[in-house]
Amino acid sequence: MNKKAAGAGLTQWLFERLVVLGNRPIRLQVQYRMHPSLFEFPSNMFYEGRLQNSVTAPERLRKNIDFPWHAPDTPMFFYQKLGQEGISSSGTSFLNRTEASNVEKIVAKFLKAGVMSSQTGIVTPYKGQYSVQEGREKDYVIPSRARSNEHQGIGFLNDPRRLNVALTRAKYGVVILGNPKVLSKPSCFGG
Repeated sequence: MNKKAAGAGLTQWLFERLVVLGNRPIRLQVQYRMHPSLFEFPSNMFYEGRLQNSVTAPERLRKNIDFPWHAPDTPMFFYQKLGQEGISSSGTSFLNRTEASNVEKIVAKFLKAGVMSSQTGIVTPYKGQYSVQEGREKDYVIPSRARSNEHQGIGFLNDPRRLNVALTRAKYGVVILGNPKVLSKPSCFGG
């Protein structure tokens, strides 16, 4: 985003620069984190179906957690409650207050279901959205996309690597928030 940094070649990711310099990339071959149903899409989308899964569904089933999954053996769902994106007070990032409020509601449901707050993380690529949320690798993850607009701009989701990171942080379950019209845009998944 910084023109001076871009002019110095910093628009290219560090790993891309290493490949250009002759370093041979080594790809992840086996994943040890995600429930099998969470693993399936990233494996097919980002690893051409070659990523192996070392985790079984029983290993990633929490019987003492009473969260209302649509399908208990598939601990994921898409939460659609639209709000309009806005610009953060810094003027350089996006936020979506409606979506942030819905994240709070989902976290409250996790807490009520028996999940400790330290087991739940919220992942967002926008500093403006981050100011009202937090994110990291956790047992249960809520990726908050923030983008919801009439022209269907998807911002950071144009980069499949960022999408991969957002979708692969959870061990036991994931609830994705977002605008389905924006997220169904073909370039969002490399199409």
